Amino acid sequence: MIKVALGKFKRMLKPNKSAKDKAFVALYSIKFEEGDIAIDCGANVGNVSNYLCKSGATVYAFEPNPHAFKVLAKRLSKYPNAHYYR
Repeated sequence: MIKVALGKFKRMLKPNKSAKDKAFVALYSIKFEEGDIAIDCGANVGNVSNYLCKSGATVYAFEPNPHAFKVLAKRLSKYPNAHYYR
């Protein structure tokens, strides 16, 4: 089992249980750093984008839902390396 923290949220991942968990394990196994570029399509409220921004990577987040985008924009506005689009 893998423990992953997304801001104030914590999630227990059980690898090989679901495609979604496999994707999370793969994502959090990658070490992002300053100079890297990450694209988050369907960013929702920005859980993954927030994690990526903290690493120093330049993040391009796209979210079409106006309500989710409002939360996303508020969360990412503190990061100079974040670019978010609706």
